[in-house]
Amino acid sequence: MDTVSLWFLALLTGRDGSFHTLIEATQHLDNPAAVAEIYRYHHLEQERTELTSELNRVSDTLSAI
Repeated sequence: MDTVSLWFLALLTGRDGSFHTLIEATQHLDNPAAVAEIYRYHHLEQERTELTSELNRVSDTLSAI
């Protein structure tokens, strides 16, 4: 994944509804490829977060052993 600006990452991951605002704004551009790209980045960020959590859990378990 290319380096993403912090403001864009905040929109993708925000729990304040900013992702939905971003999607709505992008849909007004009438550019399905842009909307798909936003969803792709969102999905990749969710996967990264889940993998990081799992890695932290495994690391903590190993440290406890």
